[in-house]
Amino acid sequence: MPDGKYTVRTMRTKTTMEIIVEQETFVAVRGMRTQRGWCHQCAADMSLVTAEDAAAASRESVGTIYQWVDLGRLHFSNAAAAPPLICVGSLRR
Repeated sequence: MPDGKYTVRTMRTKTTMEIIVEQETFVAVRGMRTQRGWCHQCAADMSLVTAEDAAAASRESVGTIYQWVDLGRLHFSNAAAAPPLICVGSLRR
């Protein structure tokens, strides 16, 4: 074999990895003081809770719950003499 220079060529490739993280939230309704009532947005008989109980279940402040009600994220039942009651169905979403 003759003495010569050998050239080895290598190719570099890029590898892309995509990681998808899914998160599921669970709201415990057990132990909350619920009332049955009609939710107009759900058009169904639903469990209703006070804003304080909804805040405790979702680990948010009562102010945040009222903001979500104003934005339409949460359904509520508004009786004239009582504070608004939050629909548990909309709280789960």
